[in-house]
Order: sequence, then structure tokens, then C-alpha cells
Amino acid sequence: MDHSGWYDLKECTFRELVDLQFVAAMGPPGGGRNPVTPRYLRHYNMVWCIDYKDSSLQQIFSTILSYHLGQFPGEVKSACNGVVEATIAIYQVRVRVRVRVRVRVSS
Repeated sequence: MDHSGWYDLKECTFRELVDLQFVAAMGPPGGGRNPVTPRYLRHYNMVWCIDYKDSSLQQIFSTILSYHLGQFPGEVKSACNGVVEATIAIYQVRVRVRVRVRVRVSS
């Protein structure tokens, strides 16, 4: 990455990387994952997300959806809270399933 490419040991040539972007996803060390060195991390912009409470998600998405539904008739506007609550419920089920699968796989 620092030298715009890698050296191929099999062909004894330098493989140049042109117009390339690296994207990575990382988790905390443990369960087969090793710590990532600061020397490697310097090539990336770090972005992470925290878990929000359901009440915070409700407030955020209700505000956004209410704004976008502002020009619709009253019965469409009144569906805003139900849509947001259903979306959060689906999200919570998805998160629980993902955690349960991860626990089973690592056991």
C-alpha cells in the first residue's frame, strides 16, 4: 500500500496498483481475529457506529419520515409512527438473529 503495489514472489515481479481504493471492516481482537497494527490502520479513515436505544431511533426516524411525509394526506402522515416502530422491530429481530448465529458458530 505504501509503495503503490506488492512484490509477487512467484513471478519475481512488482505488481503495481493503480486507481484503487481499499475498504475494510474490522471487529475487536478475539475469536480468531488479531489486533490490527497502527501502521496498517493509518491507511484508513475510521468510521464506527454505536448502538442507539429504541427511543432514540424512534425519535430520529420519526422526525425524518414526518418531514418527508409532510405533503401527503393525513392518513399517510398518521402511518409514520407505525412504520418507524415496525422498522425498528425488524431491525431488532435481525440483530438478535445475527448475534445468535455468531454465538452458535463460535461455540
